Amino acid sequence: MFSHVRHFMAVAFQTTDVPLGKGDDIDAPPVVGNVPKGLELPSHTAYRWISKEEMRDLGVTSAITKVLKLLDSSEKKKRKKKKVVKKDKGKGEEKEKETTVKEERDSKRLKVSEKVYKMVAFDMDGTLLNPKHYLSEPSKAKLRELSALGVKIAIATGRSGPAVYDHVEDLGLTSMDVPAVVYNGGMILNFKAGDKASSAKIVQTCPVPASTVEKVVAFAKRRSLLVQYYTHGTITVNPLDDKHRNFIGRYAELTGATHTIVDDGYKGVTSREGALKLLVMTDDPDGVKEDLEKELPPGTTCIRGSPPFFVEILAPNVSKGATLVKLCENVGVAMEDTVAFGDGDNDFEFIRDVGYGIAMKNGRDMVKSIAKRVTDFTNEEDGVEKCLTALQQEGLLPKWDVEKR
Repeated sequence: MFSHVRHFMAVAFQTTDVPLGKGDDIDAPPVVGNVPKGLELPSHTAYRWISKEEMRDLGVTSAITKVLKLLDSSEKKKRKKKKVVKKDKGKGEEKEKETTVKEERDSKRLKVSEKVYKMVAFDMDGTLLNPKHYLSEPSKAKLRELSALGVKIAIATGRSGPAVYDHVEDLGLTSMDVPAVVYNGGMILNFKAGDKASSAKIVQTCPVPASTVEKVVAFAKRRSLLVQYYTHGTITVNPLDDKHRNFIGRYAELTGATHTIVDDGYKGVTSREGALKLLVMTDDPDGVKEDLEKELPPGTTCIRGSPPFFVEILAPNVSKGATLVKLCENVGVAMEDTVAFGDGDNDFEFIRDVGYGIAMKNGRDMVKSIAKRVTDFTNEEDGVEKCLTALQQEGLLPKWDVEKR
């Protein structure tokens, strides 16, 4: 992490016979700045080969320190031998076969990580919820099991807070709080274990700038499009025709949300409260998104909706992934220790930035392309529950010790 920017490094390791001190000066830029005494290099040399021991004395960056630790760990594992004793029945002689830990692992299914993850975060529509928009019994049972085993269960959704209440209560986790990113990153909520979901605590909000709201409303008015204006607990709409009212009905059927209808062009709600997010309702989300981005301030988050009949607008640099970083800080779990499931465009950063990102089989190709894994089943087939069970079998999530039980 550098200045709130996450850097990901892939480390390649190989052995070479380059003499220490030899530099590579092919098309290399000159060294600039003051060079510490004893480390002077010709002006045309960009770098030189040094030993691992010497590197530790050079005051390298924390990123390179992590690389060195990774190298140490790799070398220790290679040196570690496992002895397998076999008896030759005919001669009664013992023969020893040595296999490295690496060879033993290669004979098993490849694992991306050997750690046990501490938190699992879920997108809702298209992921944790089935096509009828509710939690299946197998999904609820699996999440309750993981929670009882000490795994933190989190939600990251584009839905409003109230559109999550019923699902949190249906899940019924009583031993552990459920943190949630809602409004696609516009807010963090914490659902206290055992309390009514409607009493969830607001941890943080990231409202859309008022100037951006004005531009979106003006754009929609010129295109005769409907805007959904989100404040916490309220979705305000100003429908002008039957097409607008049809969009309101489609969205209510999808999420169970209710709408507050006004006829003042959003003047009342904008004067009272900032928007946590805006939705421009359209059956051409890709085209509208492209045109809208040309008119909005640089950095404004603009997302193709999932399902694709709207475009979402958030504050600059706000997304599920960015807000999940803050959620992790609040609950004391690192992003690297988190598994995440998602399916849509708004899950891209969310899946990319966690320790183990998983895309749904029914998900978008762009999400699958950056995921470490794709589920074998869709959300209609309880894909999340089945994948969580597989992760337990692989040792990436805890499971009950049958003998102790």
